[in-house]
Amino acid sequence: MKTVALALMAALSTASAEIILTSTPSGHLIHNRQVFSPDGLYLYFDLRNDETRLAESPGIGRIEIATGREEILYRTERSSEFGPGCGAVTCHPVTGSLAFIHGLLDASEDQPYAATRRFGATLGPDGKLIHLDARDVDFPFAPGSLHGGTHAFHWSPDGKRISFTYNDALVEAGPAPHDLRTVGVMQTGKVVRVDKGSGPAEFGGTCFAVLAVPVTPDPNPGSDQILRAFDEGWVDASRLAFQAIVRNSGGNLVTEVFLATLPDDLETVTHPGEKVTIKRLTHSAKGISGPRHWLNASPDATRIAFLAEDEAGRVQLHTVPVDGGQVRVLTRLDASIDTPFNWSSDGRFLACSAGGRIQLIDAITGEARALTPPSPEGQHPRYGVAFSPDGKRLAFNRLLPHPDGGDWLQICLVDVPEDGVR
Repeated sequence: MKTVALALMAALSTASAEIILTSTPSGHLIHNRQVFSPDGLYLYFDLRNDETRLAESPGIGRIEIATGREEILYRTERSSEFGPGCGAVTCHPVTGSLAFIHGLLDASEDQPYAATRRFGATLGPDGKLIHLDARDVDFPFAPGSLHGGTHAFHWSPDGKRISFTYNDALVEAGPAPHDLRTVGVMQTGKVVRVDKGSGPAEFGGTCFAVLAVPVTPDPNPGSDQILRAFDEGWVDASRLAFQAIVRNSGGNLVTEVFLATLPDDLETVTHPGEKVTIKRLTHSAKGISGPRHWLNASPDATRIAFLAEDEAGRVQLHTVPVDGGQVRVLTRLDASIDTPFNWSSDGRFLACSAGGRIQLIDAITGEARALTPPSPEGQHPRYGVAFSPDGKRLAFNRLLPHPDGGDWLQICLVDVPEDGVR
């Protein structure tokens, strides 16, 4: 294993401090954040070799960082191009419990994995699959259940809630961005039972789920009505930032930053957005742009970071105060940012890839330092760039050639310099 890792390292640059952590001929896709165990000893991944092919992903794994030992924690009972599929695993910030996407267990050619046919899953102490959200598609609906598919789970800072994006199976909608996707929240430890159940399509869950954002298929131009809500990030235990598509005064669709303040008791929410305070934070000409990314708040809960183009058309990090106010263009990179980004736990830095190089960014000045050398375009960093809990390392994916053949997503690490961006 070490020989393979060294060979892959040489393919990049002998001058880099980068470590190729994984080495097996398999996909090792890490989610956009919350991929380290709380103690920083493990990294979690799914077996995809391509982000777009979750239906075919057969399992969830982890790697012990100190030894490079890979372990498959869960495999689906069967795997095909139609599902069920599993992936995008995230880790509880305190207990280390997992949350990941899982397609419905009855996935088939006639009923394949889809945005409306998936749920949140975790693993019990015995490694058995446990449903997080309950699914109920026959009226009357069980309180706290959903009627479609959830995905992209993120734990709140205190680990008591899980955010997700959602597509309803009972609502007719067109293709994105007109698919009426919205954002929801689960309260952990509140069991929901679906007694009537109709097999794999209906089931109970260990969390009480609600939809936080109401959406409409035809928002009024110049209003704050939302067509589609998605790609959210926690500000604190009760506030959630999210992206939303609205119509500007000219009638064109644009993506803006919104903030949802949630009630203390989610069980009081009986329909989407009830008792949730929603505030629009940006009013821009072109809106959010760049690679798909999730909004991300500073650890002190004062700023929300997002990606958008600067005046030269390059994708840069921008920030907006959580309480509303002036948007700031934080970075002035020579190349566009091309991955999602994250904050360090102490709030001093952000990290992402731009121009195919991992960039460490000072959160105050916006000054950037490239931590990795140039690499072939096909081997550029991709997907999430995640800080370890102690802030000393960054993890990310590269698609790299393997000595036994094929190109495989591997997990890479690079140290964060003690002197920061200097």
